[in-house]
Amino acid sequence: MTETDEARDDRSASDEAELAGLRRDAIALLESVRTSVRTLLDGVKDDAASHPDVRELTARTAEYEKAIRIYLEIQTRLDELFAKHARVIAAYEIDFDAVRHDIGCRLARIRECCAEGDVPGDPD
Repeated sequence: MTETDEARDDRSASDEAELAGLRRDAIALLESVRTSVRTLLDGVKDDAASHPDVRELTARTAEYEKAIRIYLEIQTRLDELFAKHARVIAAYEIDFDAVRHDIGCRLARIRECCAEGDVPGDPD
């Protein structure tokens, strides 16, 4: 493995570790929001038994439902963002040995069909 390959592997591992950390933080934050909203909704149910004011309870329930929708939208966006970053990181992981081999095979085929002297490079 060359120095460049090692640097690329270190950078790729660093990017993946950073992405994993961001994902853990985002999931923890969203879980906290979900728990808070769940607690609030449970409070509305408890209040419904003790407070007969239906308008207030309806308004609070609508606010909490809106919070849940926002939570779900954020979670979807984060999932899309993480998937996009995973694809970007994967795109940088080029197998240069395979590329060199493929190029070598193509040059060998060109040498076979053409005069060897016309194709630059060492045939070996």
